[in-house]
Order: sequence, then structure tokens, then C-alpha cells
Amino acid sequence: MKELLFAVMCVSVCAAIISMLSPENESIKKQISFVCALAICASLSLPIIQLITGEHGVFDISLPKEVETDDSNALDAIISLTSDRICDEMESIAERRYGIENAVLTLTLDTSDKESIKILSGTLSGEGSLKEAADYIGKELGCEIGYEE
Repeated sequence: MKELLFAVMCVSVCAAIISMLSPENESIKKQISFVCALAICASLSLPIIQLITGEHGVFDISLPKEVETDDSNALDAIISLTSDRICDEMESIAERRYGIENAVLTLTLDTSDKESIKILSGTLSGEGSLKEAADYIGKELGCEIGYEE
């Protein structure tokens, strides 16, 4: 809740400063006020969505410095790294939301077209109610996720 209040206060203070520094032209002042209102709404909406869904982030697919663009295997490394990060994030969700212990997600990818990688299927294993977690992950990734107890 602190983060929500802090975000709204920061955006509101910035909006007030921008509004005070804007020229006296009435049409420009209206446009600036509108943009400030949008910024405040945006600062309110993201934390509220995070509170409702319980998700506090998106996939982090930033690349390590070891992956160089001139490397012949760079694309394969990027695909592998992205797949691993997706698995890690989905395993974390399975553990937090569904109480799965020792969650392990294995994905099968179609890498025949390097410009359009597709997740074909996956398998979730661990200890707990795997069916619900597998259904959720399958819905999020757009593929069939099986489960092994």
C-alpha cells in the first residue's frame, strides 16, 4: 500500500509542477491537465491491478552480457535463456499461487522457424495440486501443459 501512495504522490506532485509551469494559453493548459490526469490514472491502475491479480512483475528476459550478437550460437542461447526464464517464472507462480512444492516445468519448443518460436507443450511436476496449476500455466502460455505427480 505504501508503494501505491508513493506512486500517486510522486505523479501528483510532478503534475502540479508541470501545471504551474505551463503557459497561460487556455487550450494548452487543458491539454496539459488532461495528460496529467492520465498519468495519475496510470499510476493508480498498475498497483491496483497488481493487488487484484497478486502478480508483481512480468517475464524478465534480459540477456546476460555473455550472449554476444556476433556469436554463431547467439540465437540458440537467447532461445534457451528465454525458455529457462519462462519456466522459472511459471514455477514460481505454481509455488506461490497453488502451493506446489519443488515445481519443475519442462517446455517443448518448435524452433524450426527462428523468427517465430512456438511453445508446443509442457510438463509440470512437483508435489501438490498439479492439475489446477497446469491448467493455469497452459492458459497463460497458450499450449497444453501435462502434469506428473
